[in-house]
Amino acid sequence: MLIRQALESEATNLANLYIKSFKEALPTINLVHNDKEIKNWFNDYVVAECDTWVATEGTKLLGFIALEKDTILKLYVDSASQGLGIGQKLIQKAKKLHPQGLKAYVFQINKPARKFYEKHDFVATEYNNGSRNEENEPDILYVWRPL
Repeated sequence: MLIRQALESEATNLANLYIKSFKEALPTINLVHNDKEIKNWFNDYVVAECDTWVATEGTKLLGFIALEKDTILKLYVDSASQGLGIGQKLIQKAKKLHPQGLKAYVFQINKPARKFYEKHDFVATEYNNGSRNEENEPDILYVWRPL
C-alpha cells in the first residue's frame, strides 16, 4: 500500500468513492448534492485546494483523506478495504502533517467513525444539533492534540 498526494486526474474517482462510502455508511442520510455537483466539488476544491492524500495498491484506490488546514474534511476507505489499517495510515499521515493537532466533524449517528476517531486519540469536545452542516444532522467535533 502506498500513501501519496492525490492527483488532479483522480478527483472523479475520489468523488465516486466518497459517494459510495457515504451511502453505505449512512443510508439514513441523503446526500444534499447530486453526483455531478459532488464530482465538480472534488475537482474544483477537494483535490485542487485541499491537502488530499490517497491510499493505493497498484492502480486501486483504497481510501483518501482531505485536509483543510488542521481539519479533516473527508476521510473515507472503500468498504471492501476496511479493517486493514488504511484509515490508520491516513490518520498517521495527517498527524505528521499537523503535529500541533487536528479536528474532525463526525455525524453523531456514525458510530463506526466515532469509534475510529476515539481509537486514534481524538476526543469529543463539542456536540451540535446539526445547524452547522448542510445535512442538518447532529454532529460531534473531535479534536486530537499530541501528548
